[in-house]
Amino acid sequence: MVRSHYFRVFIWVVGFAGIINPIVAAIGSGDNYSGLNPQYLKIKVYKLAVSSDPYCQNPVVIFDNPSPTPMNMMDAPNLGNGDLLGGTYQCMMVEISDTVAFASNTSAGGCTRGQENRSDICSDLGTSFQRIGALSSQACSNAEQRIGLFFSTASTNESHMFTGNGFMPPTVDNANLGYKQNAALVVNRAIRLRLVANGNARIDDRNGACAMQLPLFELKTLE
Repeated sequence: MVRSHYFRVFIWVVGFAGIINPIVAAIGSGDNYSGLNPQYLKIKVYKLAVSSDPYCQNPVVIFDNPSPTPMNMMDAPNLGNGDLLGGTYQCMMVEISDTVAFASNTSAGGCTRGQENRSDICSDLGTSFQRIGALSSQACSNAEQRIGLFFSTASTNESHMFTGNGFMPPTVDNANLGYKQNAALVVNRAIRLRLVANGNARIDDRNGACAMQLPLFELKTLE
Protein backbone atom coordinates (compact mmCIF):
# COMPACT_ATOMS: atom_id res chain seq x y z
CA MET A 1 0.00 0.00 0.00
CA VAL A 2 1.42 3.39 -1.03
CA ARG A 3 0.90 6.21 1.47
CA SER A 4 0.41 9.83 0.45
CA HIS A 5 2.29 12.36 2.55
CA TYR A 6 1.00 15.87 3.15
CA PHE A 7 3.26 18.68 4.29
CA ARG A 8 2.34 21.96 5.95
CA VAL A 9 2.94 25.05 3.82
CA PHE A 10 3.16 28.47 5.49
CA ILE A 11 2.46 31.49 3.28
CA TRP A 12 2.87 35.20 3.84
CA VAL A 13 3.43 38.34 1.84
CA VAL A 14 6.41 40.64 1.96
CA GLY A 15 7.03 43.94 0.23
CA PHE A 16 10.75 43.40 -0.16
CA ALA A 17 13.18 40.62 -0.99
CA GLY A 18 15.22 38.99 1.79
CA ILE A 19 17.85 36.24 1.75
CA ILE A 20 15.70 33.59 0.15
CA ASN A 21 15.77 31.11 -2.71
CA PRO A 22 13.90 32.38 -5.76
CA ILE A 23 11.53 29.91 -7.39
CA VAL A 24 10.23 32.48 -9.82
CA ALA A 25 12.23 34.93 -11.90
CA ALA A 26 11.93 38.62 -11.05
CA ILE A 27 8.88 39.56 -13.06
CA GLY A 28 9.61 42.81 -14.81
CA SER A 29 13.35 42.14 -15.05
CA GLY A 30 13.20 43.36 -18.64
CA ASP A 31 11.56 46.66 -17.69
CA ASN A 32 13.46 49.91 -18.13
CA TYR A 33 10.91 52.01 -16.24
CA SER A 34 11.97 53.49 -12.88
CA GLY A 35 9.48 55.57 -10.92
CA LEU A 36 8.61 56.53 -7.36
CA ASN A 37 8.50 54.32 -4.25
CA PRO A 38 5.26 53.71 -2.32
CA GLN A 39 4.63 54.76 1.26
CA TYR A 40 2.21 51.83 1.33
CA LEU A 41 0.76 49.36 -1.18
CA LYS A 42 -2.52 47.59 -0.37
CA ILE A 43 -3.69 44.53 -2.29
CA LYS A 44 -6.42 41.95 -1.66
CA VAL A 45 -5.06 38.39 -1.95
CA TYR A 46 -7.81 35.80 -2.46
CA LYS A 47 -6.11 32.56 -3.26
CA LEU A 48 -2.82 30.71 -3.76
CA ALA A 49 -2.69 27.40 -5.63
CA VAL A 50 -0.22 25.07 -7.34
CA SER A 51 -0.39 22.52 -10.12
CA SER A 52 1.82 19.68 -11.30
CA ASP A 53 0.76 20.64 -14.83
CA PRO A 54 2.93 23.35 -16.47
CA TYR A 55 -0.20 24.77 -18.12
CA CYS A 56 -1.79 25.29 -14.69
CA GLN A 57 -4.64 22.82 -15.11
CA ASN A 58 -6.22 21.02 -12.12
CA PRO A 59 -4.99 23.50 -9.47
CA VAL A 60 -4.56 22.44 -5.85
CA VAL A 61 -5.59 25.30 -3.56
CA ILE A 62 -3.32 25.95 -0.55
CA PHE A 63 -4.92 29.16 0.68
CA ASP A 64 -8.39 30.58 -0.04
CA ASN A 65 -9.99 33.68 1.46
CA PRO A 66 -13.26 34.66 -0.29
CA SER A 67 -13.48 38.00 1.56
CA PRO A 68 -9.98 39.36 2.12
CA THR A 69 -9.22 42.82 3.40
CA PRO A 70 -6.60 44.92 1.58
CA MET A 71 -3.19 44.17 3.07
CA ASN A 72 -0.26 46.54 3.11
CA MET A 73 2.52 44.66 1.34
CA MET A 74 5.09 46.76 3.19
CA ASP A 75 4.01 45.25 6.54
CA ALA A 76 4.79 41.60 5.62
CA PRO A 77 1.25 40.31 6.39
CA ASN A 78 0.68 36.64 7.11
CA LEU A 79 -1.59 34.94 4.56
CA GLY A 80 -2.08 31.68 6.44
CA ASN A 81 -1.14 28.05 5.91
CA GLY A 82 -2.39 24.82 4.41
CA ASP A 83 -1.44 21.22 3.70
CA LEU A 84 0.02 20.16 0.36
CA LEU A 85 0.62 16.66 -0.93
CA GLY A 86 4.30 15.94 -1.51
CA GLY A 87 5.25 16.19 -5.18
CA THR A 88 6.64 18.37 -7.95
CA TYR A 89 4.66 21.44 -8.99
CA GLN A 90 5.29 23.16 -12.33
CA CYS A 91 2.82 26.05 -11.87
CA MET A 92 2.04 28.38 -8.99
CA MET A 93 -0.97 30.71 -9.07
CA VAL A 94 -2.03 33.75 -7.06
CA GLU A 95 -5.48 35.34 -7.30
CA ILE A 96 -5.67 39.02 -6.35
CA SER A 97 -7.91 42.04 -6.80
CA ASP A 98 -6.90 44.11 -9.81
CA THR A 99 -7.60 47.30 -7.83
CA VAL A 100 -4.62 48.37 -5.72
CA ALA A 101 -4.44 51.29 -3.28
CA PHE A 102 -1.18 53.12 -2.71
CA ALA A 103 0.43 56.38 -1.66
CA SER A 104 3.68 57.79 -2.96
CA ASN A 105 6.56 58.40 -0.58
CA THR A 106 7.50 61.48 -2.60
CA SER A 107 5.71 64.51 -4.03
CA ALA A 108 6.57 64.64 -7.72
CA GLY A 109 4.74 65.03 -11.02
CA GLY A 110 1.12 64.04 -10.48
CA CYS A 111 1.80 62.43 -7.07
CA THR A 112 1.45 64.00 -3.63
CA ARG A 113 3.28 62.36 -0.74
CA GLY A 114 0.90 60.38 1.49
CA GLN A 115 -2.17 60.90 -0.70
CA GLU A 116 -4.02 57.66 -1.48
CA ASN A 117 -4.48 56.70 -5.11
CA ARG A 118 -6.04 53.66 -6.79
CA SER A 119 -5.03 51.85 -9.96
CA ASP A 120 -6.79 49.13 -11.95
CA ILE A 121 -3.88 46.98 -13.10
CA CYS A 122 -5.99 44.74 -15.34
CA SER A 123 -7.57 47.44 -17.49
CA ASP A 124 -4.43 49.64 -17.30
CA LEU A 125 -1.99 46.92 -18.35
CA GLY A 126 -3.97 44.18 -20.07
CA THR A 127 -7.04 43.28 -22.08
CA SER A 128 -8.12 39.95 -20.58
CA PHE A 129 -7.55 37.71 -17.56
CA GLN A 130 -8.39 34.31 -16.16
CA ARG A 131 -9.18 33.23 -12.61
CA ILE A 132 -7.59 30.18 -11.00
CA GLY A 133 -9.31 27.03 -12.24
CA ALA A 134 -11.44 28.86 -14.83
CA LEU A 135 -11.84 27.30 -18.27
CA SER A 136 -12.15 30.59 -20.16
CA SER A 137 -10.93 34.17 -20.00
CA GLN A 138 -12.79 37.39 -19.24
CA ALA A 139 -12.27 40.93 -20.49
CA CYS A 140 -10.67 43.52 -18.20
CA SER A 141 -13.06 46.29 -17.16
CA ASN A 142 -12.96 49.40 -15.01
CA ALA A 143 -14.80 47.56 -12.21
CA GLU A 144 -12.90 45.68 -9.50
CA GLN A 145 -12.15 42.12 -10.63
CA ARG A 146 -10.43 39.02 -9.25
CA ILE A 147 -7.55 38.17 -11.56
CA GLY A 148 -5.01 35.36 -11.62
CA LEU A 149 -1.23 35.63 -11.80
CA PHE A 150 0.25 32.46 -13.30
CA PHE A 151 3.88 31.41 -12.71
CA SER A 152 4.87 28.42 -14.83
CA THR A 153 7.90 26.49 -16.04
CA ALA A 154 6.22 26.45 -19.47
CA SER A 155 6.12 30.26 -19.72
CA THR A 156 8.88 32.25 -21.42
CA ASN A 157 7.57 35.66 -20.31
CA GLU A 158 9.98 37.53 -18.01
CA SER A 159 8.70 41.08 -18.44
CA HIS A 160 5.28 42.59 -17.85
CA MET A 161 5.74 46.27 -18.71
CA PHE A 162 2.45 47.50 -20.21
CA THR A 163 1.29 43.93 -20.91
CA GLY A 164 -1.17 41.64 -19.16
CA ASN A 165 0.38 38.40 -20.35
CA GLY A 166 0.76 37.15 -16.78
CA PHE A 167 -3.00 37.33 -16.18
CA MET A 168 -3.48 34.21 -18.36
CA PRO A 169 -1.88 30.75 -17.99
CA PRO A 170 0.50 29.61 -20.75
CA THR A 171 -0.75 27.26 -23.41
CA VAL A 172 0.84 24.80 -25.81
CA ASP A 173 0.42 27.41 -28.55
CA ASN A 174 1.47 30.49 -26.55
CA ALA A 175 4.36 30.27 -24.09
CA ASN A 176 4.41 34.07 -23.68
CA LEU A 177 1.36 33.88 -21.42
CA GLY A 178 1.91 33.60 -17.67
CA TYR A 179 5.23 34.43 -16.03
CA LYS A 180 8.38 32.35 -16.24
CA GLN A 181 9.04 30.09 -13.26
CA ASN A 182 12.72 29.22 -12.95
CA ALA A 183 12.24 25.75 -11.52
CA ALA A 184 9.56 23.42 -10.29
CA LEU A 185 8.51 23.58 -6.65
CA VAL A 186 9.48 20.25 -5.05
CA VAL A 187 7.59 19.55 -1.83
CA ASN A 188 9.10 16.79 0.30
CA ARG A 189 8.97 18.52 3.69
CA ALA A 190 7.21 21.37 5.45
CA ILE A 191 8.10 24.60 3.65
CA ARG A 192 7.60 28.33 3.97
CA LEU A 193 6.57 30.30 0.90
CA ARG A 194 6.83 34.04 0.47
CA LEU A 195 4.83 36.02 -2.04
CA VAL A 196 6.94 39.11 -2.69
CA ALA A 197 4.98 42.09 -3.99
CA ASN A 198 7.54 44.83 -4.54
CA GLY A 199 6.11 48.22 -5.47
CA ASN A 200 9.40 50.11 -5.28
CA ALA A 201 10.04 52.33 -8.31
CA ARG A 202 6.65 51.28 -9.79
CA ILE A 203 4.67 54.50 -9.26
CA ASP A 204 4.31 56.47 -12.50
CA ASP A 205 4.05 60.24 -11.91
CA ARG A 206 4.29 61.24 -15.56
CA ASN A 207 1.78 63.32 -17.54
CA GLY A 208 0.13 64.73 -14.43
CA ALA A 209 -1.02 61.30 -13.23
CA CYS A 210 -0.16 59.11 -10.27
CA ALA A 211 -0.56 55.45 -11.24
CA MET A 212 0.84 52.13 -10.05
CA GLN A 213 2.49 49.92 -12.61
CA LEU A 214 2.15 46.20 -11.89
CA PRO A 215 4.28 45.45 -8.79
CA LEU A 216 7.14 43.02 -9.21
CA PHE A 217 5.69 39.71 -7.99
CA GLU A 218 7.86 36.78 -6.96
CA LEU A 219 7.17 33.49 -5.21
CA LYS A 220 10.08 32.32 -3.08
CA THR A 221 11.01 29.78 -0.46
CA LEU A 222 13.07 30.45 2.65
CA GLU A 223 16.44 28.77 2.84
